[in-house]
Amino acid sequence: MLNKKECIQLLKQDVTPALGCTEPVCVALCLAHAAKVLDEEIVSIDVDVNIGIFKNGMSAGIPNFDHVGLNYAATLGAFLKNPEKGLKLFEDIDDSLKEKVYKFKQVQVHVDSTQTNLYVKSTLHTQNQTSTCIIKDEHTNVVYLSKNNETRIDNKNSINNHFLEINNSTDNSAQFWHYF
Repeated sequence: MLNKKECIQLLKQDVTPALGCTEPVCVALCLAHAAKVLDEEIVSIDVDVNIGIFKNGMSAGIPNFDHVGLNYAATLGAFLKNPEKGLKLFEDIDDSLKEKVYKFKQVQVHVDSTQTNLYVKSTLHTQNQTSTCIIKDEHTNVVYLSKNNETRIDNKNSINNHFLEINNSTDNSAQFWHYF
């Protein structure tokens, strides 16, 4: 059983302020990371998500925006290029950005049925560049980022490996909560 101090620590580590529903904002954050490494105009956006992100995000409203859906969330994130804002990146939506998003039609969102936990993979294409970002297991956990096949971040297995260590221990509950 957790004591009061451990509960407070758990909440501080696991609760992150967000502006809007976390599924569309997670998709936008993934795209913002991918866009931040590019220095050319985006021509197409491809997004793969797990079924949970898809189900919960397709009809969720987006703060400061009058349309719903992951395609809009993805395009907003790609054009905002502000991953430093975390789950509050929708704060920066303005009228000129809305017009760009309404006009942009080259975005596809697909369900990756092999992913059962939280998963967002974004791939952005410009005329001469490509970037990919993957967020996995937690809404802000960037596990992979690349530009033109040059890896910038690669932690794809870090969280999963830790869970494997926990599952192989004799006192699972204590170590699990200690991790968070």
